[in-house]
Amino acid sequence: MLEKQRSTSPRADAAAGSKDAIRHVVHSLTKEVTRRHAVL
Repeated sequence: MLEKQRSTSPRADAAAGSKDAIRHVVHSLTKEVTRRHAVL
């Protein structure tokens, strides 16, 4: 909610969106790696 209030331009929204996407991908990869190491 704070992000949407702070960003006023579409470019800022796109930047925040891509940052969230990258963070999500990194988090998913980290979780996957951790799970595989836990299995091994």
